[in-house]
Amino acid sequence: MGLRRSKTAHDILSYVHENPHAADTVEGIAKWWLRDQYLLTEVRQVLAQLVSEGLMIKVEGNNLQPIYKLNRKG
Repeated sequence: MGLRRSKTAHDILSYVHENPHAADTVEGIAKWWLRDQYLLTEVRQVLAQLVSEGLMIKVEGNNLQPIYKLNRKG
């Protein structure tokens, strides 16, 4: 991804910058943040990339589904 981010990555980062306390599962991000306009596979890939770049963090949720949120330390 590097300097040229996909539209999905851009939309996720825009959402968390406007809502810095937002946190959700892959399915929740696709449904609520992106309004179902993206495939879950693409959202998973983009989130993995954003986590590897330190822009988002992944934590274990209550139901063992990972939760993604803005890395406010990065």
